[in-house]
Amino acid sequence: MTYLIIDESGDLGKHGSKYFIILGILIKEEKKLGKIIKTLRRNQFKKKLANVREIKGITCSAKILKQILRKVNKLDAEIYCVIWDKKKKLFPGLRKSKVFSNNENLERNKKNSIYDYIAGLLAEEIEINSSLLVRIDKSKLKYEDIKKFNDFFKEKLDIDNKFNVEIHHNESHKYESIQVVDVVAWSYFQKFERKNPEFVDLIHLKTNIKKL
Repeated sequence: MTYLIIDESGDLGKHGSKYFIILGILIKEEKKLGKIIKTLRRNQFKKKLANVREIKGITCSAKILKQILRKVNKLDAEIYCVIWDKKKKLFPGLRKSKVFSNNENLERNKKNSIYDYIAGLLAEEIEINSSLLVRIDKSKLKYEDIKKFNDFFKEKLDIDNKFNVEIHHNESHKYESIQVVDVVAWSYFQKFERKNPEFVDLIHLKTNIKKL
């Protein structure tokens, strides 16, 4: 079994961030990702994190974030990242994809289609030779939106049909593995959105970046 843990940074609004990033960490043992935060909570940052429900790049101190990134480097894992400069139009690629519908006058459906399309680009970059469990930070509430995403993402994966693929949409505060990926995604967001590479410069894992 291989695990792909996914989170995003930035937003899909017209007047929000300049960039939107979807990032996944591919790893054989998901628990090793979660162990990074569990260890920090038990040891070095026990007092500082005592009342912190969830580790997030946007809220934690630079010292904590950098320690997380250093520990990520010790994992046998790969990073996959799609970076969308929102000034660049996604059409006609999005319009031709299966996530686009004729009901795009609704803002929710627009954002869902864009999110799914970019996640599909991430999936296309990954070659899997085993069963796969995808765990993604939950952003969709409606069953039809989740099913649409799952079907599209599975179709885009480079994986033999003999292997099973499970996709779980989970709340990030319940999974330390998602929180670690949040920190890594936030680091790339800082580089592109804020022109601040100090966090990304600490990351030494093999990284596959696709820029739109």
